[in-house]
Amino acid sequence: MSQIYANVFQTGYNLLQTIYPVLGISEIGTKGTSSLQNTLALNTLPWPRKEIIEFSKDQAVVADGSSNLLSTTELSTSQTEKLVTIQESTPGIFVLQNSQLSVTVEGGCITSLHDRKANQEVLSGKANKFVIFKDQPIYWQAWDVEVYHLETRQELHATSTSISEDKPYRVSVVTETKISELSSIRSTITLSAAFEGQQSYVECSAEIEWHETMKFLKVEFPVDVRNTEASYETQFGIIKRPTHYNTS
Repeated sequence: MSQIYANVFQTGYNLLQTIYPVLGISEIGTKGTSSLQNTLALNTLPWPRKEIIEFSKDQAVVADGSSNLLSTTELSTSQTEKLVTIQESTPGIFVLQNSQLSVTVEGGCITSLHDRKANQEVLSGKANKFVIFKDQPIYWQAWDVEVYHLETRQELHATSTSISEDKPYRVSVVTETKISELSSIRSTITLSAAFEGQQSYVECSAEIEWHETMKFLKVEFPVDVRNTEASYETQFGIIKRPTHYNTS
């Protein structure tokens, strides 16, 4: 087994020796340098991006560009002062805010997503809401989804919510939700500093310990937006589906 690991390591090292010169990096494994000058970020998506990348607890850069390689500029604490804030307005209710969005979180759910530029509420209900349905199809489990499963909807309720990150450029709240004695959810809602000319967004992630049978776990994001179809990104590409039942 050790020989296999050694071969894999050597293959990876050889690959880096080929890639790094293309990216303008002259030496692999350089130690003792904390400068972020000439650092590039890899854009794996087919659209322009401008995002904050964290290198360490107190060091971050802004990656910006429209190509595969994005230029970076160092982000210091003085530059990011008051760009994004978080506060517990009342016990159990948290408000995350940057120059574009104001996000209210209660019980692990986003109860309000206010577009400050347009002065408009985006949601029509609670977002990041976890719900469970029974999975009892007529024929094949995990393959067939019958429409009557929607009648078995049960909401999950958070056990605790707290501030997990309060940095000048990013803030987060984390929520623990118990599904059963064996299953649980740890969800995180994050808001980063906004950039002029680029729409800000809320990041929702979850770590799930799942040991249930014949059940669906879904998360809801009801938005106050009218459209005939919605786009969903999957590992196989982006698919579009109608937002109504009448598809004839």
